[in-house]
Amino acid sequence: MTPGSADPRRAPVAAGGAAPAPLLVLALGNTLLRDDGVGQAIAERIADDVARLGGRAELLDGGTQGMALLGRLEGRAAVLMLDAVARGAPPGSVHLLDGRELLDSPRPRGT
Repeated sequence: MTPGSADPRRAPVAAGGAAPAPLLVLALGNTLLRDDGVGQAIAERIADDVARLGGRAELLDGGTQGMALLGRLEGRAAVLMLDAVARGAPPGSVHLLDGRELLDSPRPRGT
């Protein structure tokens, strides 16, 4: 096992004693700041699709909770984050970033 990876033999226990769904679809942003609420807008559109996956996926509105969400990532096979990013592309562009690209992305000023 590499440092920082989850031990596949030990699924963390979520609230209520059940293991978390393997896929977390995490909507991020602030709906009060218009385009920064794109994560929530997408989440609303796909909520029925995620629900049809049953216990295999969970949809979570993470808002602007930042680091407070870290515990919700534990024990997941995958996390799909829905958020607005500034990458110099036209508005509405879709970007797929893997973990390394996300970690290597420039940080916004003040963080």
